[in-house]
Amino acid sequence: LYVESLKEYVKIHLTTGNAIVTRFQLGEFEDHLKDENLLRIHRSFLVAKDKIKAFSAIEVEVDGKKLPIGGSYRTAVEKALRILS
Repeated sequence: LYVESLKEYVKIHLTTGNAIVTRFQLGEFEDHLKDENLLRIHRSFLVAKDKIKAFSAIEVEVDGKKLPIGGSYRTAVEKALRILS
């Protein structure tokens, strides 16, 4: 569903509603997975593109939760989501 940075850990939010915490920094986790479905939307969030229900210029909605889009990621996020819609 989405991955949240917790400094030296990441919290992986699953579709089941459960979450897994593991010792990775978000950048390391992103590099390790190399999953084209994951989209970096903020310095603290990676989101599964196919789980995004709605989006605006400042946030995406995933499973009813609104996550911010960071300013430095905005252009890339808009481009990636425009391709999906």
